[in-house]
Amino acid sequence: MSDTTLVAIRNKFRQITATPSNTQLSNTEVDEYINTYYLYDFPAELQLLKLKTNYSFFTKPNVDQYDAPIETYTSFDTPVYVGGFEQRLYQDQTIFYAEYPKTEFKTTVGTGDGTNTTPPLTSLSSVPVYPFSVYVTATIGGNSVTYNDNGSGGFTGATGTINYTTGALTLDWGTPPDSGTSIEASAVVYTAGRPLAILYYDSKFIVRPGPDKAYKIELQAFVRPTDLLAVGTSPQLKQWWQLLAIGGAMKFFEDNDDLESISRYTPIMDNQLKLVNRRTIMQNSEKEILTPFSHQGEGLNYGFFGSFQGG
Repeated sequence: MSDTTLVAIRNKFRQITATPSNTQLSNTEVDEYINTYYLYDFPAELQLLKLKTNYSFFTKPNVDQYDAPIETYTSFDTPVYVGGFEQRLYQDQTIFYAEYPKTEFKTTVGTGDGTNTTPPLTSLSSVPVYPFSVYVTATIGGNSVTYNDNGSGGFTGATGTINYTTGALTLDWGTPPDSGTSIEASAVVYTAGRPLAILYYDSKFIVRPGPDKAYKIELQAFVRPTDLLAVGTSPQLKQWWQLLAIGGAMKFFEDNDDLESISRYTPIMDNQLKLVNRRTIMQNSEKEILTPFSHQGEGLNYGFFGSFQGG
């Protein structure tokens, strides 16, 4: 059986780049080129079933945004389930917010007296409200001054607090609001419940509506490959070894502006990509092709998009 370990990949890399000696290019440098391709370019070019897995996380009551683990996963894929129910997954925030608009509710929460930098504020009358949707406005010295919440129960640029569930507000303006000026608050109000839609955008999952309790959210994801660090290690699928050598070499050519070598090896690289991707294509071709009419009467709600990149 042919060798597919890191040593074999290094040797192939050196053969392609004409750098047989460690004095020309150290093994550490060679490994850096190979792993840079393997960790970042390779999963972006190919979404292989070998790298596909399930990812899940749990919502928290009245928390609508969750960071995606983009260092572990390169992209996310439908279907997505919330509490066992298939729901919609979006990557276009325009479409998402067209269906779930950020409609603001405005209310007067206090009045300035010209002397107090922390005039008493009443709670928001409609709750709960989404984090990052709250802002409070007053007139100070004849000018309108606004502070918005920081998503963590405070305000950006000012000392204060906002309880997203109860609507309780405090704010130190630094300079007293003008006497008689109305202090107004704006926020996006929602009715908490089981999320019916998820937006994946800017490396975050945003759910609508905001959850009223913990729900398990499950979806498919593509795992970022593991570094090839030890001499005897092989890639997760041994078939990939030649592609990793060529991919690493292409990174070397790019760094050295070697356009001639890039042109020469691009067809070979393309052929290797096709060979590596063939297994996934064959397995996908055996799947049932689903249409909106495939399971009529079964209550399924298919996601809008396929795979979403994670970084």
